[in-house]
Amino acid sequence: MELNLKKLTLGLYLLGYFLLSSAHAASYSAGYDVGSTVFEPHPFSIKKQTVKQIYYDGSSPQSISNTVRRIKEKQTMTNKFSYDSPILTGAKKDKLIDDSSGFLNVLESSSWLSEIKFGILKHSAAISTSTPKEKGADANFEVLFVSPKFLNYIWSPRPHIGASVNASSKDTDQVYTGLTWGWEPFKHLFIDASFGFSMHNGVRGTPSNDPLEGRVREFGCDWLFRESLEFGIPFLRVQRVSIMWDHISHGGICASENEGMDNLGLRYGYQF
Repeated sequence: MELNLKKLTLGLYLLGYFLLSSAHAASYSAGYDVGSTVFEPHPFSIKKQTVKQIYYDGSSPQSISNTVRRIKEKQTMTNKFSYDSPILTGAKKDKLIDDSSGFLNVLESSSWLSEIKFGILKHSAAISTSTPKEKGADANFEVLFVSPKFLNYIWSPRPHIGASVNASSKDTDQVYTGLTWGWEPFKHLFIDASFGFSMHNGVRGTPSNDPLEGRVREFGCDWLFRESLEFGIPFLRVQRVSIMWDHISHGGICASENEGMDNLGLRYGYQF
């Protein structure tokens, strides 16, 4: 009886040990399976390739690409006014389009506008002409455009239009157009030279008994050639001050008078 009791006790001990070991293994296996199931995507939720394209911060490759592009555009906008790059070569510059609707923002986002200039000129200065007929001051305004690609063969001049209006209604006004070439031989010096055509409201010539004889300039033609030369200093990245001389005459293409006229003065420019 005593022997049977010992055998029974030993059997119960072995049975309990076996059951506990099986339960522990089953518990470990179940825990592993649950963890794997939790971290697996639901088969009906989203496609695998979509899951791979989503990052931990919720951004997608497309949104990251757009962000990088916007940063590069802002850097381009910031660096385009650096003095390390040529000024006024006429080359088309990259523009950052702002969503705001201000007038200045519209101009700065333009892909065709290069610069505006305005200033005061001494009317009919005695430089290349001997008799300074007419007098006073001209208000000058000019708009320069980005050089189109087909002008690259002639060093990318910028097309321009402008006007010089005299303070007196009796003296000559002019509107003009042409091409402007720009150079920057030194870091803080620029040179602009232009050639084009001018239309004026002056006189071609005066009869001998005309009261205007000897007082106004006689141009010979309604349309004249116009040349200009300008030296200036850039400052504050996009602003410029300069001294400009321009000359109008017909260069001998008309058989009548050709007194021509020179203007000389100061101008301010703002680049876009």
